[in-house]
Amino acid sequence: MLDAFELTEARPVTMRLGASAWNSDHHNGDHRSCSRMYVTPALNAWTLVFGTVPAVAHTDSEAAFGEAVRAHCARLSSRFGVAHWYGASCGDGWTAWCLAEDGTVTDFYDIFESEPPEESPVPDDSAIRYYDDFVPTAARPAAHYEQLHLDGFQAPGSQPARSRHDIPERAHATDVAARLSVNPGALGPDVTVTGRGVLALTSCGAGRLSTPGALEI
Repeated sequence: MLDAFELTEARPVTMRLGASAWNSDHHNGDHRSCSRMYVTPALNAWTLVFGTVPAVAHTDSEAAFGEAVRAHCARLSSRFGVAHWYGASCGDGWTAWCLAEDGTVTDFYDIFESEPPEESPVPDDSAIRYYDDFVPTAARPAAHYEQLHLDGFQAPGSQPARSRHDIPERAHATDVAARLSVNPGALGPDVTVTGRGVLALTSCGAGRLSTPGALEI
């Protein structure tokens, strides 16, 4: 999995430290948001990867961002069978997700993107299910749910996928994650944890000075 994300210098961390590093990196500029990633232990057999891969981080428009996410998610699923990407913002109402199986995107939604991509992503060799941006359920006001409606692009097979998993017409990325995989904002005694998490560097972080700042352990 580290190979698929092209991650290096992996160091074992507690889940609290990993989450603290991701939160710190995510709220800072320069290359900090894409310099390292937190890879969780297996949570109910799902491995979550927090952070932004350089190929997605360095896009220059919303359209390019969506295309990069779809292509990346397709690559992950071509190697691991199933890949999910989830995004959310703690500053505005943005929420998004991408679902892919066997190299094909089966569902994509971005509240800020209304037009479908010009081309479908081309599968190639990359890696695993992961979360990018994430806002804990408790941090979102109740009204937030009512403002979000699934009226964006639907890839072929999208509606059957949503119907099969009973995804509501109004949802947030974490609601979809809770239905289809693991909601990291609701981890509890019912979640089976296997292995240990790590912090690892992306190509943006390799060779750079250590990221400053204190982290929770």
